[in-house]
Formats: sequence, C-alpha cells, structure tokens
Amino acid sequence: MDVKNFLEIDAVQLLQDGRVIAEDGHHALADKFRGTNKVKPFYYNFTVTNYNPQSKYEIKARVKGAGGVDSKGNFTFNLSPNTAFDKIERK
Repeated sequence: MDVKNFLEIDAVQLLQDGRVIAEDGHHALADKFRGTNKVKPFYYNFTVTNYNPQSKYEIKARVKGAGGVDSKGNFTFNLSPNTAFDKIERK
C-alpha cells in the first residue's frame, strides 16, 4: 500500500447503544513504524465494566490525513481478553 499521508488520530470513543461510555483523547500518528517505544502509540484501550451482549458497541475516532488526504489503512480492535469479534462493519 503506497500512500503519501499518514493518519493522525486525535481521540477515540467507545459507544454503547449510541452513548459514549469511554474516551481516550491522546493524539497519535498511525505511520509505518510499529515499534513499541513510541511516546503515545496509536493503541487505544477501554475498560467495559457492564458489558451487555444485546447492546451495540461502536468505536468513533477523530482522524485526519497528516499533510493531505491520501491515507489508507485499517482500524483493528478486539474484546480481549474475553471474546474475539465475530463480525466487522465498515462505514
């Protein structure tokens, strides 16, 4: 995948049935470097204390292309350590 611009992430929210239940507002740059020694890596963690399997959970992120709009990639997440995702929706 050859792109000109990396992705800047300004904040990520976890929503349960349309309501924000957790937020991580740290800024990150999703670039090609995958090392763990970044100051604020592009990993966002949330704790769900009252998980409801009947609820709809969504991830909402404020993102922009760093220096332009030629940016591509994946947004990956899981319900670790309890349950692996069994479906993915893209919007």
